[in-house]
Amino acid sequence: MTTKKRRGKGRKKRSGKGRFRSIFERKIADTLRNKGVAYDYERERFAWFSPSNLTLLCPSCGEISGMVKRHYTPDFFIRGTGVVIEAKGRLTAADRKKLVAVRDRYPDLDLRLLFQDDGFLTTAANRVAKSRVRNSEWAEGVGIPHAICGRDGRNIPEAWIK
Repeated sequence: MTTKKRRGKGRKKRSGKGRFRSIFERKIADTLRNKGVAYDYERERFAWFSPSNLTLLCPSCGEISGMVKRHYTPDFFIRGTGVVIEAKGRLTAADRKKLVAVRDRYPDLDLRLLFQDDGFLTTAANRVAKSRVRNSEWAEGVGIPHAICGRDGRNIPEAWIK
């Protein structure tokens, strides 16, 4: 696990008492602060790998596949508990792929999802099949603990922050 400064897309916006990527994250931070919970915001980065779209040839073994190293930075690290909270307003296909890859690569990471609401996943397959899968159903299916927090960021499960 390496801690590095973040650059590029997804820059932090100044919103109130610090820099957060969204108003939802700021509201969660305000709730944690009001409850006296010690936390760190985006403290660490975790490496994960995704398949490459490029055809790569390894000179030593002749393997024709490749992986791209990517990084994931969770939102909140609750001090003293090991709980890592990822705040999600919208759960995209890229987010789902990343979260499963990180969970598989770091099985000891106590990653939990805090959804703004229990909206429906948006994917081309869901639109074609007219199937409706909610954020919570997806999280249960892949075995990641989750909760619906609400837009105000106040309904964080007490068991997560004690």
